[in-house]
Amino acid sequence: MKKRVKVLFFTGNRSEYGLLAPIIKRVSNDSEMEYRLIVSGAHLSKKYGNTVEEIENDGINIDYKIDIESSGSSDVDIVFEASDLIRKIGPILTREMPDYFFVLGDRYETFAAAQAAFFCKIPIVHSGGGNVTQGGCLDDTIRHLITKMSALHFVTCEVNGENIKKLGEESWRILISGSPAVETVLSENLLSMKSLEEEFGVSFNKPVILFTQHPVASSWEASRIQVRESLKALQETGYQVIITYPNTDAGGAEIIEEYKEWFEYDKFIFVENLGRIKYLSFMKYVNAVVGNSSSGLLETPIFKTPTVNIGNRQKGRIRSTNVIDVDYSATEIRNAVDRCINDSEFLKLVKESVNPFGDGQTSRIIVDTLKEYYQKESLLEKELK
Repeated sequence: MKKRVKVLFFTGNRSEYGLLAPIIKRVSNDSEMEYRLIVSGAHLSKKYGNTVEEIENDGINIDYKIDIESSGSSDVDIVFEASDLIRKIGPILTREMPDYFFVLGDRYETFAAAQAAFFCKIPIVHSGGGNVTQGGCLDDTIRHLITKMSALHFVTCEVNGENIKKLGEESWRILISGSPAVETVLSENLLSMKSLEEEFGVSFNKPVILFTQHPVASSWEASRIQVRESLKALQETGYQVIITYPNTDAGGAEIIEEYKEWFEYDKFIFVENLGRIKYLSFMKYVNAVVGNSSSGLLETPIFKTPTVNIGNRQKGRIRSTNVIDVDYSATEIRNAVDRCINDSEFLKLVKESVNPFGDGQTSRIIVDTLKEYYQKESLLEKELK
């Protein structure tokens, strides 16, 4: 009997899992392949919504849970968490010895896991490389370091593929797959307006905003001040706002502390973790998405939803015509939200916005390629170009 291709997936964060889900499902349904899954990071943190439950509810089998006590408190915490993960994931890698180790994005947990796989001489497959975010984040550096360790690169668009070539990677390793976010949006059964209204107490007869703001790694000490400006602006609009919690980077805890000061304001609805389906469902129906999450650039063009992108966290990333960029200023944010609701010229641009990230075939392209390149001798033998 022919040996099945084994793929070991890693996820340490809710947003990352949402993008990995269609790929894991495609692998699990392929008779020539099998998968294992490692879950770590914020997924196992009650403070950040215990999002491991979303994976379990999706019916995806979790083979390993690695608890690294994600606190999001400081740079030093992240150093300890990353080193702890490397130490704990090593024995799993040597036990499983998969044909591929699959990672996505640019999280520090992902970087730590990829380092362990690299030293174990396991071919790393990276989805989401080649993005550029010049806004003072560590993401660019981490993302490019993962790229240099990886054997295969699945990119969301041609521009990102060219960026990877600039890093010296061979052309045959770079494959344009589009974003799995597009596949998720086009394939998932999203919830109705009525069901969201009943569960969260909102009314879509009036404007509704979806808000997520993460800390910026290079200036995480200012996270609380920055998010306070956003909350002031949203309060001044008088609109209903669904507010989701930040990620576990340094500064995340400070943002949550600021949220606590606003719990009594009745137009703000705080949710630790909406989960993939509810988050996308809100994105489909709200009047605007506000914050600094990559989802504001990646998924919103598919729904033709206006977006207010705050600060420099996503600077340099490809965006469509539905995005308004503003600084950490309550006045700028409030004015941008007003444009999203009332500016007919801008709303026309939003309706004409184009999704630049593929046609929803990402998981098929990835799985077909992994089977084709299986046991390719040159996967671990790089040449600089």
